[in-house]
Order: sequence, then C-alpha cells, then structure tokens
Amino acid sequence: MAAIIGARLFSVTQALKLPNVKVYFWTDSSTVLMWITSREQWSVFVTNRISEIRKLTTSEDWFHIPTDQNPADILSRGCEPKQLQKHKWWQGPAWLKNSKEQ
Repeated sequence: MAAIIGARLFSVTQALKLPNVKVYFWTDSSTVLMWITSREQWSVFVTNRISEIRKLTTSEDWFHIPTDQNPADILSRGCEPKQLQKHKWWQGPAWLKNSKEQ
C-alpha cells in the first residue's frame, strides 16, 4: 500500500506543476519491486494496484532500499516522538544524497 500512496502523492506534485525535479521511489519490499518491474499476471487485487502505480510512475524510477536503511520503516512500525527526534527519518541514509551514478 505504501507504493501506491507514494505514486498517488507523486501525481499530486505533477498536478501542482512544481518545478521539474527528478523523483525516485524507494521500497524495502523486493516483492513490490518485482510486481512493479515485471509483466507477469498477479491476483486481481495486486494487478489493480500495480496498474495504477504504472500509470502514475515509470518502473525505471523504482529502487530497492534495505529495510535497515529505510528511513520510513520506523513510522510503519510505530514510534514515540523521542525515538524520532534524532532518527534518520529526517535526513535519510547518507548515500541517498549521492548522484545516481555513484
């Protein structure tokens, strides 16, 4: 569900006509990444969601991030505000700021 929410949020930024900024999508689910990049048939539920993701984004803009480096993971598991104060959620992993070529 996070992947489809991300794709929908991206469509909002497109509708707002924000300055041209390259957007990359990250998931720690290798299964979701396979669904997005593969052309195989899945269950109706999965197919409907993946179809929407593909309409809103391109599969080339989706990448895998290890769970232990995923800054959003703490929020999906629940946390106290104190835990979040100095968490990587605010900055992301250092390598995320590198150019795509690195």
